[in-house]
Amino acid sequence: MDNTRYWLTLSLTLFVLFGLACISTAGPTYDQAPALEEKVASGELPPVEQRLPDNPLVIEPLNDIGKYGGTWNRFSTAEGWSFFVMAMDGNKFARFLDEKGLPNAPHLVREWESNEDKSSWTFHFRKGLKWSDGQPLTVDDFLFWWNDMARNPEQAAVCPEWAKAGGELMEVEKIDDYTLKFEFSASNPFLIDYLSMWSSNEWAQYIFPSHYLKQFHPDYTDEYDNFETFSQKLNRWRNTELPVVTAWKLKREKANLMVFERNPYYYAVDPEGNQLPYIDKVSIRYVADNEVFKLKMIKGEADMQIRPFVLSLRDVASLKRAEEKGNFETLLWAEGRGSGPVYFPNHNHPDPEKRKLYRDSKFLKALSHAVNRPKIQKVVFYGMGYQTNGTYTMKTPTFQSEKGGQVFEEWRNASVEYDLAKSKKLLDEVGVVDQDGDGWREMPSGKDLELRIDLDSETVTEHVDTSEIIKSSWRGIGLKTIVNPVSGAKLGTMQTNATFDIRNSWAIGDGSSVVGQPEWLIPVASDRWSPLYGAWWSVQGTAKEDTELDKSPRDRHPPREEPKEGGPVDRLQQLYKKAKTMVDREKRNKLVWEMIDIHIEEGPFLIGTVGDWPRPGIVKNYFKNVPEKLSGGWISDWHISYPAVLNPDTFYIDKG
Repeated sequence: MDNTRYWLTLSLTLFVLFGLACISTAGPTYDQAPALEEKVASGELPPVEQRLPDNPLVIEPLNDIGKYGGTWNRFSTAEGWSFFVMAMDGNKFARFLDEKGLPNAPHLVREWESNEDKSSWTFHFRKGLKWSDGQPLTVDDFLFWWNDMARNPEQAAVCPEWAKAGGELMEVEKIDDYTLKFEFSASNPFLIDYLSMWSSNEWAQYIFPSHYLKQFHPDYTDEYDNFETFSQKLNRWRNTELPVVTAWKLKREKANLMVFERNPYYYAVDPEGNQLPYIDKVSIRYVADNEVFKLKMIKGEADMQIRPFVLSLRDVASLKRAEEKGNFETLLWAEGRGSGPVYFPNHNHPDPEKRKLYRDSKFLKALSHAVNRPKIQKVVFYGMGYQTNGTYTMKTPTFQSEKGGQVFEEWRNASVEYDLAKSKKLLDEVGVVDQDGDGWREMPSGKDLELRIDLDSETVTEHVDTSEIIKSSWRGIGLKTIVNPVSGAKLGTMQTNATFDIRNSWAIGDGSSVVGQPEWLIPVASDRWSPLYGAWWSVQGTAKEDTELDKSPRDRHPPREEPKEGGPVDRLQQLYKKAKTMVDREKRNKLVWEMIDIHIEEGPFLIGTVGDWPRPGIVKNYFKNVPEKLSGGWISDWHISYPAVLNPDTFYIDKG
């Protein structure tokens, strides 16, 4: 009897231990959208556990674990559909956790480490990542971009700023299929910030589906001898075949409709193991007219919409009146931008005499003092925000110390006072006077002077209204001024070729670090106030650096010119070169103060207006996990993408 009890007890114990062992080694379980369950059952897709990486990215929803299903209906005023880019955080190494841009968190990379001086970085990707067609995503997809695109002088991609330190490109080593090592010749303390920025933008994308794209790359096939077809295949807004890693993938695209569907291989889950996204599809309809767009918002035809920024403060009253009938709530998110609509004269203007004027600090200060900011704040922004010059936002961590706050105040107030008498005096001093008595000031040579404000014809209301007020103010001091709306594509070409006159551009607010997002302060690319000098910097240390030097600056690819030694741009770039490799924060900030001094004393190169006003949008009452208010971030910023930073893959629809 005792022997029988012994064996019975032993058997039961072994059974329990075996069961516990099975439980401990079974691994986590995951759930998926009902539509995907049907595809798994039919054999069209493998089980969800086989589609996810070994350790999926876990995203915490704002409020609730969501429900699967539904279509997110939204609209766009851009034919290129560019604004939906801002709703998908896709193939990035790391990401920002909140709208303030801090801290950094893993994304495609599960972890990273660096040496003490930040010159050597190792990245460990999530094992088992897959593209939307089910093919593995490995470090070879990064190496394809690095070796066959970015470092190929015949291809349009260029080596980004983060890949350089000490004036040299990084060295890249593949450790294994999921591990990369970057070696820099100097410290690169901002690397994780750089790799957390932007969204799924083509111009800031570093991981491409090499298994798909190699068939169109001239180095891998004899079928193509140039990159024309390759570039077409890169377009995620036209090419439905292009594999992606974003939450949604393009399903179909027509002239006025774009439909995205969930990516069954998306690598993120919620805390309960539900594969994201919750929403099945995203439907985006194109409307050419801003007023039609506004009407659709007021009628509640969009489920959640904050971009494009067509709605302005003047529309808030109409939105509030329509809330009950349209079943939506009006969002008012803090803009966060430092400058409001900003204007920059072309530092590389093709006309030599205009170029000289546009580099003259007295002339630039005359323009700034003639900007009627009090009127702009009252009429365009309903008294909200603050009057400012062309600064970053005060929310940037760079300005959070006592010294930083003092520097910011000095910069914000430099040349801001609306003083027409001072403007006229400065213009007289630089020889911009009315020489022929026709009421308009001419250039010192006597040649006619016309200021042309070039702005995107699809731009938002406050930029149009602000430009008209500035035109009136400048004309009031004898400067003949016109507002010139052009298409976004044409304006982009004018920017790259440095043929614009005075450009109206989006407001400044670029996020978590001045040195980490230097484009406004220092010309490091062709897209701001000194395009040729910025493009010159962008190719330094790359294969394109010493090419086409026998051609004139505007005939080079990209158009570029070396800045004058000792000039303000040269000094800004040299200070930036030191600052971007400076690990010590206090020493780095001192270099930033020097850069800002150059802007104050020798500029303003950027003429700002009114910063940090509320931005309206709408959200349906059944559209969940969307914050009602934001106060800490920069919602207009492209570096910290909105609403991508708010995790739209956790938005869900609950119609009860």
